[in-house]
Amino acid sequence: MEIAPPAIKKKGRRVAMGCLLVIGAFVLPGVAGYFYLRSPHFSGSTATAVDITMRSPISWTAGSKVLMQASIIEAPACASLLDLLRSARIHMEHKCADIGVFTIRYTNGKTDTLNFLPGHDPTRYEFRFGGRLYRLPREHFYQVLREAGVDTTKMPESEH
Repeated sequence: MEIAPPAIKKKGRRVAMGCLLVIGAFVLPGVAGYFYLRSPHFSGSTATAVDITMRSPISWTAGSKVLMQASIIEAPACASLLDLLRSARIHMEHKCADIGVFTIRYTNGKTDTLNFLPGHDPTRYEFRFGGRLYRLPREHFYQVLREAGVDTTKMPESEH
C-alpha cells in the first residue's frame, strides 16, 4: 500500500475545502431566500383598517357581483388578522381568478392590497401578494374574520 506524500494530502484538503465553499456559496443564499420568501412581508407593522370586498365567481352569462363588503377598524381585530396573514406560507401559483380584495391600511400611511381566492384545497384559503401566492388555514381564517364581525357565510368556497 502506497501512502500519499504530505503535499498531496494538503492539496486534496484544499480542493475539498474549496468545493465546500463553492457549494456553501450557493446553498446558503438559497436557503435564506426560501425562508425570506415563504411568508409575506407587508408594508407596515400595525394595521389601522382592513377593507374587504368579496365577489361571486365570474360566470359566462352573469359576470361577477359583490357578495360581501366589510371594514375592520378595531385595533385588536386588525392585529389578529394581520398576524394570521403573516403566518401564511408560499404556495405554487395557478391561474384561477381572484374573487376578493383586502385593502390593509397601516399607521405609517402605507397600503397593501391582497387578492383572495378559495383555491382548490377545501382546508385552505389563498391570497396573492407581491407577485406570489400564499395559503392559510381556511377555518382559522374564517374564525378570525368572524371575531372581527365579518359574515363569512357570504364568502365563496370555490372560484369555479
